[in-house]
Amino acid sequence: MIFTAKPIAQSPSGVEAALGLFVVSWIAQFTAHAVAEKRSPALLDNLVGALLLAPFFVHFELLFALGYKPQLHKEITNGVGVEISKFRRETAERKRQGQKKE
Repeated sequence: MIFTAKPIAQSPSGVEAALGLFVVSWIAQFTAHAVAEKRSPALLDNLVGALLLAPFFVHFELLFALGYKPQLHKEITNGVGVEISKFRRETAERKRQGQKKE
């Protein structure tokens, strides 16, 4: 990040470029969540957590894509898969119970 940040910071229009990229990135995030995931981003659930943890998430996603600690990546991916399955089961159960009451 230092190698890309330094030229932008020293450029006369660096601040404008960074702000433009920042705004475009936020728009892309909200659009992608609405279109691909059909739900609001976690940012709306927990603003502080999202702003503090999102940079770490992106950083580690990049590191894992480059081959950093494949065993850790596998463990995290498996753990996330387990949690997603549990969430889907609980959601389906709540829907079934809601339909039984009607």
